Amino acid sequence: MRIKKTSNTRALAGKVVNTYSTSQENAYSCDYTNKAFGGTILWTNENPTSSYSAQNIILDSSDYDMYEIVYKPYNNQSTALNTGKIPKGTGTTLIFNAGNSTNGPYVYRRDITYTNDTTLAAATATEAYASTNAANNNNCIPIYVIGYKTGLF
Repeated sequence: MRIKKTSNTRALAGKVVNTYSTSQENAYSCDYTNKAFGGTILWTNENPTSSYSAQNIILDSSDYDMYEIVYKPYNNQSTALNTGKIPKGTGTTLIFNAGNSTNGPYVYRRDITYTNDTTLAAATATEAYASTNAANNNNCIPIYVIGYKTGLF
């Protein structure tokens, strides 16, 4: 059996790129993918099982355009949650719905304010249930801040 060539072949139009692209033909390089989605730890809580009072979180670098916070619902919990990626320049809230008790549903929260490229301000954590809203710094304990350089912003 013979194969008959009916048209000329052409080179592929796509290419491998090392920056953000909206092209539907190009493919990202491994270097770009690792940097954009791999992340770099910018800060680590040295005492994640201790109460965490309101304080500044000083980041090791300003070389990121999105960040994420990994945190514990409360200090003696082994489970960790995360905020998802947050654009640089904006704050977030660490929050955990602790379920129901005899006092009704419990909600733990801690506001995080973006101060500048290397400083986030962690507020006092609160514990809300029924008509009570009390400070409790054993809740929403930040463990890591991870920076991402996505090229989106």
